[in-house]
Amino acid sequence: MSDCWANLSTADVLKLWNYKPLDWIKNEPGLVSNEPLLDFLKKTLHDIGGEVKRRFSLAATDVSTGEYRVFNQTNIKDEDMA
Repeated sequence: MSDCWANLSTADVLKLWNYKPLDWIKNEPGLVSNEPLLDFLKKTLHDIGGEVKRRFSLAATDVSTGEYRVFNQTNIKDEDMA
């Protein structure tokens, strides 16, 4: 698993929107698409058997409300992780 993270590059997790400069502001919630990250995480979870075997926590800020949200193995359904 550590090799998986060690060999990760920015292009594996982020992609620039395919718009003219600054047009993304009107169409997207952020400067880059994190869809490649979601695909990477789903594939990685699938490759290890689809089961989270360790405790984890991650946090993000909801851009709509400014609320700081913490996610962990207890408040995310398995099907939402896979």
